[in-house]
Amino acid sequence: MISKDLLGCATARNKGTCDHRVNIRRDALEVSILNGLRTHLMEPELLREFCAEFTREVNRLRIERGAELGAKRRELERTERELDKAIDAILAGIPPLKLKAKIETLEGRKAELTAFLGDAQEPPPAASEHGGTIPAAGGEALRQPPDGRRTRRGCGTVPHARRSGDARP
Repeated sequence: MISKDLLGCATARNKGTCDHRVNIRRDALEVSILNGLRTHLMEPELLREFCAEFTREVNRLRIERGAELGAKRRELERTERELDKAIDAILAGIPPLKLKAKIETLEGRKAELTAFLGDAQEPPPAASEHGGTIPAAGGEALRQPPDGRRTRRGCGTVPHARRSGDARP
């Protein structure tokens, strides 16, 4: 997003280090997507295929996120055990200066992991396929704009993407 209503490469706009200067208005992109859904995805077979693929992807991402959280929790436990071992070593008579750097490193990592896990949200439950059936509204939600206003038939034209620097319409 390069502004509230314009999608494009922010690096090209802000830094000038990217040559991709094409952008598109957000509302135009939304109209294009809804148009595509209306004309192509409302066919039952395509809808079933989309739902199945979407469900697989959502579940894959959920599993990855769950695995990442599990790995961070195990690392936090391991870090806490290492800190306990260092403290036990000091109590057993090993000079604290020998363990100072290791303890500082472990304390820093423990703080990072605790902050990460404190902010982390559990992944949502697994998505299940609903057989690719059109929702009870019969897809009517896709036929109306997001703000709920009704549109006239045949007014679904999509403004063309423009290059930054082109005159505004």
